[in-house]
Amino acid sequence: MSGPTTSNLTLASICDAIESALGAVTGIERSQSYDELTEGMGSFPTLQIFPARWNVDARTGTDRSTFKAGLRATDQTIYCDLFIGPRGGPSPGQQMSSLVSLIDLINVELETQTAASPPFGLTGIKACWWTGEHVTLDNSGVLYVGARWTITLRTF
Repeated sequence: MSGPTTSNLTLASICDAIESALGAVTGIERSQSYDELTEGMGSFPTLQIFPARWNVDARTGTDRSTFKAGLRATDQTIYCDLFIGPRGGPSPGQQMSSLVSLIDLINVELETQTAASPPFGLTGIKACWWTGEHVTLDNSGVLYVGARWTITLRTF
């Protein structure tokens, strides 16, 4: 009897796929995956994608799928931070207008990706869900108007 199986997905491939999908649909010129992050912001808006946490199920021989293959699920949590501009920049109304427009675009793309099989074009993702919120982001001690999506992907 073989042991439980796990996906060959990496955090790098997950972050890159999310950055590619969300960066393209929003038209944001500056989107950064985990290995492209910089201190300070060069232009706005900026989208940053990076891993936040991962929860791995206990390895057991009793979790089964078809043909008695053991499974080990992992929930990969990815942050997607959208920086609109520094607090105290242009009028708050202008910043919120830009933010709300981009929130709508990103939410539509996340709905599309959730319905796709597989989500983000990555074999091994079995489920995808997310939450989003308006936040004040801190980068190198500077506060920015923005939003954060917490995207969770279940992999086997």
